[in-house]
Amino acid sequence: MIMFYSLQIEEAGKINGQYTNKSANHIIDEKLKDLDKYTSKKFIAIFKVNVGLRKSNPDAYTPMLISIGPYHKKNPQLGSMEKYKLMYLRRFLQCKRGLDVEHCITEIEKLKGIALKCYDDIENLDNDIVDKFSEILLLDGCFVVEFIRECSGMKPNREDKIISTNCMINLVLRDLLLLENQLPFFVLTKLQYMTKEVDEVPITKLVKETFFSILPKMAHASYLEREGDVKCIKHLLQLVHMSSHPSYYNLYGMFKT
Repeated sequence: MIMFYSLQIEEAGKINGQYTNKSANHIIDEKLKDLDKYTSKKFIAIFKVNVGLRKSNPDAYTPMLISIGPYHKKNPQLGSMEKYKLMYLRRFLQCKRGLDVEHCITEIEKLKGIALKCYDDIENLDNDIVDKFSEILLLDGCFVVEFIRECSGMKPNREDKIISTNCMINLVLRDLLLLENQLPFFVLTKLQYMTKEVDEVPITKLVKETFFSILPKMAHASYLEREGDVKCIKHLLQLVHMSSHPSYYNLYGMFKT
């Protein structure tokens, strides 16, 4: 700990109507406590794009159609997709008899603490987003899972696609590959598990099938389907990258054969 012996920092605030001074030690200790509260390098996997990098090409790092996760939740230009999220949520709930929102929220609440730690700079998230974080995980997660299922040809019989135009599909796929537009992958696997058919392939395979047509470098490797490997996947973007460069991840032991 760096020691500040005689330095006093005057805080621009009042306690009981009186201005107060706190030692630099006290102020730094409080900040470090906040740092420990909000951050853990062990879990952080979903970062915001560096300001300098974003300036070079802002559109390359910003969702064009849909917000996934907390970072772009309040972007008014993406609000039109909220009704589609509700449509996919309804389809998700219809996958299993007796499944309802209350049960889903209860299950997601068990993941909320770890999921929140996956995001960088969470101390600067609005309080209402943190308070509603479980709802965001459920709504956005159900959208991703059901959209991926739909793109893979898995939808209820006699039902039309919810998103059917190629233009919208391509924009959604593009936005799902943005770093700031990710959910922890364990949330997606949990949601799929809650509604998984007996013969349904793992979500890792569904993701590969969905993106293979637009990313020809993706490999059809079967090792991603193993449970031990799924736990190494941090988010959908990483899965797509892993599938495009399997030899690299085999080299560093991410995949098991």
